[in-house]
Parts: sequence; structure tokens; C-alpha cells
Amino acid sequence: MRTPLAFALMFAAAILLVCPALAASPFDVTETVKGSGASSSEAYHSAVASGRRKAWVELVHRLTPQSEWGALTAIDDSTLQSMVRNYQFANEARSTTRYVATVTYVFNEPLVRSYFRSNNIAYSMASAAPMLVVPMSPAYDPASPWTKAWTDINSVGGVVPLVLPEADPLNRAVLSVIGFARARWSDVAPAAERAHAGEVAVVQAGPGLPGHLAVGIRVLYPNQPAQALTPLDIPIAANLTPAQAYGLAAQAAAKAIEKAWTANTAVDFAKPSTLTVNISVPSLAAWGTIQKHLEKLPVVEAVRINAVEIGQVQADIDYAGTQAQLSAFLDRAGFALTNRNGDWWLDPASALASTGSR
Repeated sequence: MRTPLAFALMFAAAILLVCPALAASPFDVTETVKGSGASSSEAYHSAVASGRRKAWVELVHRLTPQSEWGALTAIDDSTLQSMVRNYQFANEARSTTRYVATVTYVFNEPLVRSYFRSNNIAYSMASAAPMLVVPMSPAYDPASPWTKAWTDINSVGGVVPLVLPEADPLNRAVLSVIGFARARWSDVAPAAERAHAGEVAVVQAGPGLPGHLAVGIRVLYPNQPAQALTPLDIPIAANLTPAQAYGLAAQAAAKAIEKAWTANTAVDFAKPSTLTVNISVPSLAAWGTIQKHLEKLPVVEAVRINAVEIGQVQADIDYAGTQAQLSAFLDRAGFALTNRNGDWWLDPASALASTGSR
């Protein structure tokens, strides 16, 4: 039988081996679990069950706005267990009465989405494009401790892929001259394009209250106003090194970015809408392809034909969420939605080209 000291040493070793690896999918949640019981089996089941609930809370926080959290965290144990497709274990340590491990809970995506929808919960359905992070302290410097603190944060729970500018002369010349409060999309667009990023977060860190770091975040978008997030006040323990302090601040800022992104992209299925669109259709076969593409979009509930003319179809698209969200999904699927003198037109050229349809 292992002594309490031996178990404690193994527990400490297991914790040290846990790397801050981030999930490859937003539906994969990794937790450090520990449990105790009258037997090794009881300790194992206790640890896995408690970790499963923690993982569910983390998943809810990733995919839904904060206003929805209370309704979702009260899920019963049986339903919650059915939501997990499989488990991945690492760094296991056990005794006759205790168990500790790193467990990745792989949630069943269709079941989770169905649960959200059946409870009329708004949730994020978009796959985020990379977001470029420009750390500033007070200006951008690829060699600064603040920038280095972001090197391990290349994703936020698998939901928003965060990328840093490549540390080359071109990016340095573009980014080192921008100011936090006045930065615009046009200032960062060259660096964003090189990183294949659709959005840019400029994140400034500096001294705050005594023993605190102050972090400001502004998210820049093409053709939209910048979004200023609530400033962060990060308390820093006196025994932390500067690198550790900046690391804590970067983790908090990354979480704030994720939270804002989820709030912006959450689709409310309880509020359906309809948009009438005119679509140029080169052939009957092409219309069949267009309709299938549209009906596969996660926010589209139905596509109903109003009128058919030679080379053109007018249809009603029933969809959930906002029109801006519908437009974003259409754009990703290769459709261009434009307004011409008050009428909406949907250009399917890119969507048809991707399938070879004419």
C-alpha cells in the first residue's frame, strides 16, 4: 500500500507534468481531476464525474453568452454523462483511496447543439477565423516580455485561434508605429492579411494599481467600428516573476477575447427571421446545388421559392439569429449578399465554382 507521502509526491509530479496544452476542438475540454473514496475504483469514478461537470461548465462558457450560463449548468448527471463521447486520460496517479489525472472530455457535438436548441439557448455556431493579437507595452515590440507571454496562447479553448505577428521587419515597421487608442483596421490590415486573420485584437499592458497590471483590449474589424472590451485589472502576487505576471495577464486577456467573440457570434434560435432574396440561376441543376448549399448552413431553417423566371429565382430564407450572422455564414459558404435599391440579391458564383456546378 502506498503511503500518503508517496501519493502526495506522485500527485505533485502529475501536476508538474500537466502542460498548458489547449484543446484542438471547442468540444474537447481538458481538466485536472482528483477524487477519493473507499476504494481505488470509487476514487476514480468520483474524480471523473466531478471533472465531467467542470468540463461541462467550461464548454458552456465557451459557446454561450454569460446570460445563458445559469440555465445550462443545472444539467442532471445522466444527461451530462450522455453528452460525453469519449475520454482521454494522461498523467494518471492512483492509490487504494485516491486518484488524480488529466482528462480530456470529448463532448458529442450534435448532442450538445441539440440540447442547446431544445432549451432555446443562444450559442456560437461559427468556426472562428484566426485573430491576430498585437501586444503593446506601450508600443508593439516582438521582443518584449508582454509579447513573449502570448507565445503559448495560440488558441483559446480551441474556439478562437489566436496568432501573433511574424517577427519580421515588415510587420515591425507596420505595427510598431500604431497607438492603442487610435489604431484602426487600415493600420493593421497588412499584418492581418499576412496572418490570414479576419480580426485583430490590440492588447496593451501596463502598470495599474499597486501590485496590479492593467490590460486594455480593442478588437478591430474590416468595415466595422472597433470594439473596446472592458479593461482588465490583474492582481499580481509579490513573489511572481515578470514573465509569470505577464503570463497571467495574457491568459485573462485571452479569456476576455473569447468571451466577447462568443457573445458576438451566439445565434438565438428562439427568434427566427425571414429574408427575401433574388438569386441568379444559370440552370435548373445549378439551382438544386444552390438550394442544398443554403439548407446546409447551420442558421438556415428553410428555403422557400416565391417565383421563378428564366435565369432567376426569388426565395424566402428562414433563418435564426441576426441578418449579419446569416450574411457571415453565406459569405463563408461562397455566397455574396448585397442590397440593390432596397432588394436583396444573392450571388452564388463562388459557391457554384467550389463544387464545379454551372
